[in-house]
Amino acid sequence: MRHKQISGTANRRALAKASLLAIVVSASSLAHAEWANTQGVQHFCSGVSLESRDAMSSAGAANAKVMLTAGKEGGYLSDVQLTVSGGGLTQPVSWQSPGPICLLKLPAGRYKVDAEFDGERRTGTLNVPPVQSSNPPSLMLNFPEE
Repeated sequence: MRHKQISGTANRRALAKASLLAIVVSASSLAHAEWANTQGVQHFCSGVSLESRDAMSSAGAANAKVMLTAGKEGGYLSDVQLTVSGGGLTQPVSWQSPGPICLLKLPAGRYKVDAEFDGERRTGTLNVPPVQSSNPPSLMLNFPEE
């Protein structure tokens, strides 16, 4: 079998097209991302890239937000185990956050938020008002530097 030799320029063009396609596909999948539903709690967790922020903006209104950071510089964390309890929930709800920012849709009430990362635990509270606000309550949980 004979293989066709591809020139350096053609090879670079093919690589550029493949890279562009990967970017378009990943941005498209983020833009159409939907809220996850874990035991009745809707959450949308994502990153901080431009595509992630666009996806979060198009995801719709949330009534609470959790940010996950590390160290004095506040580096972003992902793969953090989150547990929300109290408020209008009948039982604690847990999920693994794929990004450092989680938007939540919760019934009005006072919630305890536990986050666990690399054997460390952080806890905070969120007070979700009965009326939707343009500036929902947010909680930042900061972990030691990785």
